[in-house]
Amino acid sequence: MSQWSVLPVELLEAIDELVILYADKVRLRSVSVPWHSPLSKMPHQKLHRSPCLLLPYDHENATSCSLFDPLDKKFYQLDKLPKPPQGGKLFKGSFHGWLVTAEDNSPSVGLINPLTGAQLKLPPRSSFPDVVKYRSNKPDHEYAIRAAYDKTEYYTLSSTHVRNFFTYKIVMLGSPNTSDDYLAVAIYGEFDRLAYCRKGYKKWVHLAGDRKPYVDVTFFRGQLYALACNAELLICEVGKCGAPMVTEIKNPACSPRSIGCKLYLVEHSCGLLMVERVLAPCCMGELSRTLGFVVRKFDDSYSSCVEVKDLGGDALFLGLNLSSYISPGDHFPECRRNCIYFTDDNMDFSYLDGVLEAGRGFDMGIYNLDDGEIERFPVPSYPCVGKHVFWPQPIWVVPKP
Repeated sequence: MSQWSVLPVELLEAIDELVILYADKVRLRSVSVPWHSPLSKMPHQKLHRSPCLLLPYDHENATSCSLFDPLDKKFYQLDKLPKPPQGGKLFKGSFHGWLVTAEDNSPSVGLINPLTGAQLKLPPRSSFPDVVKYRSNKPDHEYAIRAAYDKTEYYTLSSTHVRNFFTYKIVMLGSPNTSDDYLAVAIYGEFDRLAYCRKGYKKWVHLAGDRKPYVDVTFFRGQLYALACNAELLICEVGKCGAPMVTEIKNPACSPRSIGCKLYLVEHSCGLLMVERVLAPCCMGELSRTLGFVVRKFDDSYSSCVEVKDLGGDALFLGLNLSSYISPGDHFPECRRNCIYFTDDNMDFSYLDGVLEAGRGFDMGIYNLDDGEIERFPVPSYPCVGKHVFWPQPIWVVPKP
């Protein structure tokens, strides 16, 4: 019988101080349940950003989540997360070690730290600007949404549809752990518009000045950048209070190469990057699959961009998370240099009318910029549906100290 649980707290803290990788933190807490409490409260100044892929199911147990570490290709069970499939939760973003969750049978939008289990609330989906009203007693018609072209008209959507599709992605500037104030920005609605909230807000506020369907948002050098589907850039000044102020709208000469693609914005040490994910055209009944990536760097004026073949040895991590990068070195010797780690964030065929019609989550792997090769992750199948299908979709967790 294991005697780990009887070790003094001081010894646990001393061991935890020596652990710097995220997966190892999770592994340490899985040794014994009593370890969770004393270790969870500790500051992690030495914690390095070791990205892991959060899977909706443990690979051997359909009632718990797990982490897949792409560096050592191992799975680690997580018991501090609510069970997303059973609890009706989806992941809508990841930043600073926190996950954004959206529930099915309530308008709640929450934050949860998978390492500590800490939870916070953001304003509910029912408070987004286009939502006229939320009625929990109207099954399949819980949300009344204002029509885009006639503000006097509205249509209804089910709670499940709004959870799945109404909010695409939420990112945050500032950590809920350490910040007196933080700014959260969401891509939402029928036309992928922008809304924001700050700490203490009760509702989401439309970001004045947006005018395009947006596909990604990020923070770079203290400013907010939003990327439209035609590669137009919206740049906002972010103060310590109030609304982000639109300062510039740029139309760089770098349109996407293909129609069937997804675009990402990535903060990088060399500048702001736009990454184009090229997808294979999908025929009826088939699901799209990633063919490759094209990386471009904006110039200092954001009026043009040039293709980049070399990331300086760094690795990018793309998905529904706040797009990020790490520099492989002493802390991450197993990390592939000049590569893009990607997960499946395509919602188009995942969930239709409340029924899992065609699962997603299989399009995950590592793209090598040097030779254009893709190595797929050795992840298991979704136990309740079929081969190489996940629901909810996996998402990167990239913790920061």
